Amino acid sequence: MACAGAGTYLLTLVFKVEALKSLDAAVFFPLYKVSRPSLAILFGLLLFSETFAAREWLGLGLGLTIPLLLVTRAEEGRQKNLTRGLAMLAGAALTGAVSIALSAVVFHEHLGPRKLVAVGLSVLTVALLG
Repeated sequence: MACAGAGTYLLTLVFKVEALKSLDAAVFFPLYKVSRPSLAILFGLLLFSETFAAREWLGLGLGLTIPLLLVTRAEEGRQKNLTRGLAMLAGAALTGAVSIALSAVVFHEHLGPRKLVAVGLSVLTVALLG
C-alpha cells in the first residue's frame, strides 16, 4: 500500500509537469495548492467519516474561492492551452490526494482516525500562507 502511495505521487509529478507546459505558474500553483488538500479532506470525509464544523466549511469555501477567480475567459487567450492545463492540474490534484489517502490508510491505526483531515488541513494552511 505504501508503494502504491509512492507510485501515485510519482504520477502526480508527471501531471504537474504536463500542466505547467500549458499553464502559467501564476495560475497553476494557487489552484493546485488549494485543490489537492481539498480533495484530501474530501477523502477523509468519505473514507474515515470525518466531520467539519460550520466554521471549518466556511474556511474551506473561502479558501477555494480566491484561486478559482484566477480562471476567467480572458485566461484562454493568455495560456497556451487552458483546457489541457486545467485537466492536467485536476489529474495532479487527484493523484496527489489519492497519495495522501493511501498514506493515511497505511498509518490510520497508528495515528488515529483524524489523521487525514489533519494532514489535509495542515497542507491547506501551508498552501494559503506560503
